Amino acid sequence: MKTWLMGFSEFLLCYKLVWSETWKIRKQLDTPVREKDENEF
Repeated sequence: MKTWLMGFSEFLLCYKLVWSETWKIRKQLDTPVREKDENEF
C-alpha cells in the first residue's frame, strides 16, 4: 500500500509541475485575434 501512495504522490507532483508550466504560458497558447472575414472563412 505504501508503494501505491508513493507512486500516486509522485504522479500528483508531476501533474502539478506540468499544469503550472502550462499556466505560465497560457497567453502564448491562445489563438490570435482574427478579423470578421477571417472568422467567416
